[in-house]
Amino acid sequence: EIIASAGDSYKQPSLQLEWTLGEIAIDNLTSPNQQLQQGFHRAAFGVAIATSSRSSNAPYEINIFPNPSSTEIFIHVENQPTVKYLISNALKSNLIEGTLRHGSSISVSDLHPGFYWISLFIKNQSFTRPLVVL
Repeated sequence: EIIASAGDSYKQPSLQLEWTLGEIAIDNLTSPNQQLQQGFHRAAFGVAIATSSRSSNAPYEINIFPNPSSTEIFIHVENQPTVKYLISNALKSNLIEGTLRHGSSISVSDLHPGFYWISLFIKNQSFTRPLVVL
């Protein structure tokens, strides 16, 4: 559980996101059964993202790789030579958008490390997947 002056926690079956605004690191108290961290949010960071998916509402297999990445990503959608895309941050602010041709890449090197959403637009449908930039 996070207790902070500003921040929030979101949890879904395949994703957990916790954030806080920076506070001065004060102390880290531990006992055999408990841990209390005062100051900066120091939760464990782990990334486990499926790079290929076909959800019940998606008639396409969507591959986004490598994910996570620090330089560039590739997107492959079966039977689609071009795909429109939009990368947004956790607050849904639009950051990068364009049209990707099969075999081309999208540079993510200008994005700060963090969690993003990538939306793909295919034949009047949209599909949104998580993207992690290292």
